[in-house]
Amino acid sequence: MVAADSAILIPTYERQIKQLEEECILIEEKIKKYGTMDTSFEEVNRTAKEFLANPYDFCGMAYLSGKRLVLKVTFPHPLAYHQKDGYRTAALALPFAVLRDFSNGKSGMVEPGGIEPPTSCLQSTRSPS
Repeated sequence: MVAADSAILIPTYERQIKQLEEECILIEEKIKKYGTMDTSFEEVNRTAKEFLANPYDFCGMAYLSGKRLVLKVTFPHPLAYHQKDGYRTAALALPFAVLRDFSNGKSGMVEPGGIEPPTSCLQSTRSPS
């Protein structure tokens, strides 16, 4: 600033110095907070558990951020669009895909005979009857 020839440049330099000092303070605060958790594990998971228990409650919220949260968590990828067929079926997030598999009746206990077809280790020949 001492070597500045113009009186117009001095206030510009002062503003830039002030801005850089503020940025430096913000960066120092971020460095101090780095690696620390603001909330406990239970508090972080509380919202996720509430959402999985009843996603409609979050979707019915009056504010837009709740509705966006539901869309981001339920559909992790944007909707695919095909020029001939239009919008394609959206891919669900992992928790909802797993829950869907449980609800459609595909899951169940294995039969007592097992999964593979019954085979005998003894070879036998049948006599003509």
